[in-house]
Amino acid sequence: MIRAFVPWLWLLAASADAQVEPSKLDQALEFMNGNPYLGWGIAIFAVLAMATAAIANLTGNLDKIIEFIKKHLLPGKAKITDEQRQQLLKQLNNVVLKEVSDHLNKSLHHRIQMDLECKLQMQRVGRPNTPQQSKSSS
Repeated sequence: MIRAFVPWLWLLAASADAQVEPSKLDQALEFMNGNPYLGWGIAIFAVLAMATAAIANLTGNLDKIIEFIKKHLLPGKAKITDEQRQQLLKQLNNVVLKEVSDHLNKSLHHRIQMDLECKLQMQRVGRPNTPQQSKSSS
């Protein structure tokens, strides 16, 4: 477990040696000075994490610690039955059906009807107007 912290410690050391813009560093320090509880929280968390890693490494109880964390600190998945899933699906279908029908009722599809009259305009496509031949009954 301690080996897991080595890359983080190396990254922290490398970032301390890197040339960071003074304004960014000053802003971060000013923020930390303005919020002392945040700094103390981070420090306490780091100490507890390193102590836990050291104890787990010495005793070989890392698996037990991980199970404890999963059991007490991480929330479990909510279990849902097939009956509840079907009921929720029906409710969702009803809501979607209502939304769609409301949207269609508010649309102009059935309220405004336009009479589109088609006219033959042959001149628009470069052909002269020709009189339409009427069908005569023989």
